[in-house]
Amino acid sequence: MNPDPTDQLDRANPEIVHARDAYRVALRHVNLNLASVLLAYHAGSHGTGEEVSGADAAYRKFLTEMALVSLANGVESALLDIERETEASFNVWDEPSYELLHHEQAKLVRTLHHIVKHNGGIVAGNSLAGRLLMDQYGAAEGTEIGALSLNIPALFCRNYLFLLDLLRNVTGIEHPFLALPEDEQAKQIASLFLPEASSGTA
Repeated sequence: MNPDPTDQLDRANPEIVHARDAYRVALRHVNLNLASVLLAYHAGSHGTGEEVSGADAAYRKFLTEMALVSLANGVESALLDIERETEASFNVWDEPSYELLHHEQAKLVRTLHHIVKHNGGIVAGNSLAGRLLMDQYGAAEGTEIGALSLNIPALFCRNYLFLLDLLRNVTGIEHPFLALPEDEQAKQIASLFLPEASSGTA
């Protein structure tokens, strides 16, 4: 399920045509920027069972950190592409005049990425990102980001929906995924980015 919501737009209106074209190109860039993130995490997390050895734990920590870095970089690149195509600038730390779906989840991923990149993956109260994670999300000083119980697929879905909702606000075009119940959103996003999910073999 991935119908194009721009198919029914008034093609005689130049403003609508411009918005449609900007939406289509920006959405393509969003998908390209995020295409490898979920696929790489999904492939890397296969084969880990209930029993976790020391080596398994270290690998899962590494996998989580790399997924966060990839997701944050993908979202940041997608935001730049949306700005270029729609001429609407957006800073994830700013509060826009409109409400954005999963905006806090986008901020969370950026915060986690900053700690992985600049603090060796350790929550430290002497950094802005560390204090934010401690104050707003209840993380303890010295916590390892890779050891947190983070649901990477859920973070991915919510950040993808955040980008779709941003596109809706700046172009006026709503992606069909935004109208779905949350569990169906997750299924449709998985089928879009994971070939196994769409074939029913995940």
